[in-house]
Formats: sequence, C-alpha cells, structure tokens
Amino acid sequence: VVATDADSGKNAEITYSLEASPLSSEAPGSIFSIDPDSGDVSVQAVLDREQRDTYEFQVTARDKGVPSLQGSTTVV
Repeated sequence: VVATDADSGKNAEITYSLEASPLSSEAPGSIFSIDPDSGDVSVQAVLDREQRDTYEFQVTARDKGVPSLQGSTTVV
C-alpha cells in the first residue's frame, strides 16, 4: 500500500496501520501484518481458499504533522 503527502520534512512522513473492516468482526492483525514505514502487507498464517475465499481489512495512513491527517483504504 502506498500513500503520499505533499508536505516536507517530518510532516510528510507516513505511518501505516491495519484496522478491522466495518464489515468484519475479525482483527486483521491475527492473519496479516503491515510494515508501519513501507506499507508492505504480509500474510502471517496459512490461507485456505476452501475454508475462506476472501479477506477484507482497512489500511490507514497517517502523517506525522500536527494535527495529524489520515486517509484509509479497504483491501480485499
């Protein structure tokens, strides 16, 4: 996942985090992880399409400005 910020310096630095999707009761951190600096999403468990065919979670990107601004997207 990639986000950009037009600011410069510390205000342009972005931190990524996983959030549960409003439609899912499962915390994504039990199956997926995200590098807070790069936004790279990784799988932490074995996925079995026969047991579950889709996963849905949100990624939030926050800048380090004051006040902090954020945006999010849904990953399916």
